[in-house]
Amino acid sequence: SSPTCQLTSISIPDSVTSIGDDAFCNCAKLERVKLSNNVAEIGARTFKDCAKLKDITLPSNVKTIGYWSFNGCSSLADIQWSTGLSYLGDVFDGSRMLTRIHIPKGVVTIDGAFDQCSFVEVLELPDSVLYINSGFSECSALRNLTLPSGLIYLGPAFAGCTGLRHVVVPVSAEMDGAFADCPDLTVNHKTDSPHYVLITVTAALLLCGLGYWGYKKMNA
Repeated sequence: SSPTCQLTSISIPDSVTSIGDDAFCNCAKLERVKLSNNVAEIGARTFKDCAKLKDITLPSNVKTIGYWSFNGCSSLADIQWSTGLSYLGDVFDGSRMLTRIHIPKGVVTIDGAFDQCSFVEVLELPDSVLYINSGFSECSALRNLTLPSGLIYLGPAFAGCTGLRHVVVPVSAEMDGAFADCPDLTVNHKTDSPHYVLITVTAALLLCGLGYWGYKKMNA
């Protein structure tokens, strides 16, 4: 094998702002990666199949993570997130040691990301998430889930999550095969999104105002 694949530790210097495609792909012995705060882009398949990598810290400047960049990192148990991401694609599939996923605030679209992460028990999604196409299929340890109140679209993101028992979904969300093959699941639709509350409160105040005006007129 090439010398690169014998690496056990990597420290990316401050002069690097972008890590290219396939840079450390298949580094089977790699356990530790330190990225400088100047890294803004991680290319496709950069750390794919680095099976001994246990954790990763994504600097705040990271805006782009290429597809399959951490797929097959089967020992990955902890992710410290960048707050600069708005799109999260197919990047962490097969990270079987993850038990908790905390998607950072600012992410708007998820398309892929954590399929087949079978030990995930807790999934936290920020209110900034509006679109989830795919990303969490076959996360069989996941039991309960509350989706963001502003969610607009939910594709087959949780198909095959056989352990799911209870999910809360906003009424605003259009769903397309979202929970296929989830045999014991109960889905509740919540109506407490900000827009719904605003409309409800406005309507209530209007009715109260009309009632008060009518009462005053009758007793004038």
